[in-house]
Amino acid sequence: MRQNPYTNRAKIENPADFYGRKKIIRKIYERISTPGRPQSVSIVGDRRIGKSSLMHYIYHPDVRKTYLDDWENYLFISVDFSIYGQLSPKEFLMLLSEKLTHEEAQLAAKNKETGTPAAPESFLSKVKRLLVGPFPNSEHPPEEPGSTSTFVGHSNQITSADYDGFVRKIERYKDKVLIFFFDEFDLVTRNRSFNLDFFAFLRGIANNFKVAYITSSARDLQSVAMDEIIGSPFFNIFSSIVLEPFSENEALMLIREPFQKNGIDLTCAEVQFVRQLAGLHPFFLQIACYQLFEHRRDASQTMESDFKELQDAFETSTQAHFEYIWQHLDNAEKKVLIKLVHAEEITRSEQHIIKSLNRKGYLEGERIFSSVFQNFVSSRTSSNAPEDEGTATPRFQILEELGRGGMGVVYKAHDTRLARTVAIKELLPAQDQDSGAIVRFFSEAKAAAGLNHPNIVKIYDLDEVRRSIIMEYVDGPSLKERGRLKLTEAIRIMTCVADALYEVHQQEIIHRDLKPANIMVNSRGEVKITDFGVAHIAGSTVTAVGQRVGTGIYMSPEQHRGEKIDPRSDLFSFGVVFYEIVTGRRLFARESELVQYYTAEQINYDHLYLDPLLQTESDANSEVLRTLDHIILTCVKLDRGDRYPNMKEVRNALKNLLKR
Repeated sequence: MRQNPYTNRAKIENPADFYGRKKIIRKIYERISTPGRPQSVSIVGDRRIGKSSLMHYIYHPDVRKTYLDDWENYLFISVDFSIYGQLSPKEFLMLLSEKLTHEEAQLAAKNKETGTPAAPESFLSKVKRLLVGPFPNSEHPPEEPGSTSTFVGHSNQITSADYDGFVRKIERYKDKVLIFFFDEFDLVTRNRSFNLDFFAFLRGIANNFKVAYITSSARDLQSVAMDEIIGSPFFNIFSSIVLEPFSENEALMLIREPFQKNGIDLTCAEVQFVRQLAGLHPFFLQIACYQLFEHRRDASQTMESDFKELQDAFETSTQAHFEYIWQHLDNAEKKVLIKLVHAEEITRSEQHIIKSLNRKGYLEGERIFSSVFQNFVSSRTSSNAPEDEGTATPRFQILEELGRGGMGVVYKAHDTRLARTVAIKELLPAQDQDSGAIVRFFSEAKAAAGLNHPNIVKIYDLDEVRRSIIMEYVDGPSLKERGRLKLTEAIRIMTCVADALYEVHQQEIIHRDLKPANIMVNSRGEVKITDFGVAHIAGSTVTAVGQRVGTGIYMSPEQHRGEKIDPRSDLFSFGVVFYEIVTGRRLFARESELVQYYTAEQINYDHLYLDPLLQTESDANSEVLRTLDHIILTCVKLDRGDRYPNMKEVRNALKNLLKR
């Protein structure tokens, strides 16, 4: 009897049963074989999209021989964190040590079997003597210990000796390229035992040795990290690869080839029916193909006469998975799916949800990916989609999308209750399941709601159910959109900004993300500061020392380094913005220039002088330029102690300048 090739669909372990993802596989191998030092990669994808199968395929010895000419110089170490529970940092390093030794032993054994010369015995014996952990005499520890009980008898408190021991172990493999595969790595980034120092240590290992990390997670690593480590530079070493549904060709290959290998030719109708059941989603394609193979392997006839049997079997197998999906969709996603089932029109404001559901594999365009899942959604009533209580008409009618950032999207909307135009900022669906992201999102409302200043955007209300903030609509462009300004206009605007920031600082709030995009001017010429999404409130624990938040080229040196900040950090950003709007060019074209600036032993400020840049200004005299030059230079001093002590002094200096 033929064995069903679609049995191991959760994690495909046999490379011969793995299909698709060839471009992604090549890209990952290109990055880990980068000359000089391998590059780390973060694989991001929704549940059951195939992350674990992809990780295992890339890790497999036969596959690495295909893609790496010098594969003997590589050691691949694989850890699936879903089977280890809540590890401590000490146990983490012990586990990697164990895996590293085990991988070397396996490689040596395989070389002996194939006649390939093994590594010198003296080298291996040195490695064994340096092994830190519970297996000092074990050449072949279990491949998957299965729980933290492996480490019983050891204190879980990590010490400098543990770090030093792991570094010494890595040093012994300095002639090798070490690639660590961390499956379900978000279980580590969400573990409160792992602090900034630990992730700085991992980054240091990658920076100082030929080491790279390949991780998998449901979402971008920083979005699933604890607040305390979000700013860690560790996350900057990764390039992300988003795992999406199969292409049409990949899906057809997965459907047809395993059958053909077993001497079964599918009809076009059977292939189309599998596609109808499972769409382009790899996991559900595996389930549909499994059911079809079970029928066809012992029957000479095709399945066309009894597609209902296949559909019923597929529905039974997927019911629990569809329930899980539904429970983990946010209300906006559920509402869109219900609208599609009932052929209702999708609004412009819902297009980003359509894109998100396509990336997850639950839609193909504006069509639900599976006929069975469509029936499942249809069985859910429209009560699952939230509406305003007591009214059939939503209070806010979305008019257009104004812009989006890393956490949210902003819409122009009409408030039907108060008959006014407002701006609504909604948390992106990808962030909606992250409690930390929700706290950070609403910190904007809490930071700005208590401020009462004509140059700060007003917060009208917030909706914690819909994850949205209702605020004042500014009918004008940002300074980013306006570009270079006339000198007098720039001074007027930045005087207003300085006055507003002085009020912000008086309330013990630091903006932390001042940039041209966050300063707007309405049709009446009124200046408005917006986006307090990463503002720091005195006493708040939403962010901590060591976190690096803000926009790179506008951040102060101390903010960039993750140090404790004070209002003078906003002064630095203020000076960088001011320079940009009066010269028409950025003070730092890229973040690396800012790093070079604040790490230099001696700072040359000559390139900041405004006179050569503003010679065409007819309304500027040399005295004004010299004074403005001094103001901006003082704001962007490397040492915050050399800057103005507060924003009040900046405001007063600009007011005096306007009188000239």
